[in-house]
Amino acid sequence: MEVCGVVRTIRTERGIIHLYSYDFIGKGTEATVYRKGNTAYKCYHPFFYTDRLSLEEVQKLRKLSTSRILLPQEILWSLTGKFKGYTTKYVEDYGIENILQLPTDFLIDEFHRLKQDCTILGEQSVLVADFLPGNSDVHNYSFHDGVYFFDPGKFRYDTSFSSSEIIAYNSSMVDDVIYHGIIMKYGNFLGSSPQVAEAMKEWSCDTTYTSVGLMDYIESDIHEKNLGEYIKRKVLKK
Repeated sequence: MEVCGVVRTIRTERGIIHLYSYDFIGKGTEATVYRKGNTAYKCYHPFFYTDRLSLEEVQKLRKLSTSRILLPQEILWSLTGKFKGYTTKYVEDYGIENILQLPTDFLIDEFHRLKQDCTILGEQSVLVADFLPGNSDVHNYSFHDGVYFFDPGKFRYDTSFSSSEIIAYNSSMVDDVIYHGIIMKYGNFLGSSPQVAEAMKEWSCDTTYTSVGLMDYIESDIHEKNLGEYIKRKVLKK
């Protein structure tokens, strides 16, 4: 029986779910995404030209417990039993001002949670991917009293690297988002003068930052009340 207004009907462990046009929140190369409450439904396109998580990979990842790098939760099936995607936790994006204004102690706790997620994944030989997609209009992260990563599309299992190497790689991917998605954006907002550009270049080339990682560098260097004030000091030299 057709249900009026339904765009898609899928099945989860909780039963049959009807997705409506007003549940739609986005569409990418792999899937169309809908939202119901605190759950996002990533429904795969029938035809695709890019890597995406397989059923086996979703089954593995959903067994891991992370807090900021959001992993698949439920498997989506068609009514005839075909694998159609998965769900993740939905996190509303409060915008960059949210992360810039977080109290420093809270921010450092968030860094620790992110690093813990990198460790959990690394210990299972899981490398993150697509945290900074080539398309600058696509953001696979949200600022919501912290930094949440969602819908990376493809995690990679690679046992040719040690756990410590993968943990370091995962952490560097998070650092890249913090630098490019927060520091550079806010730094450019503060001004476009040659002095600001030089300060940004100097910061990115700082050997202390590049050797220990950005999150650890900030934790050891910040004494301002929040990240916004810290970036002002580093960029404006005040």
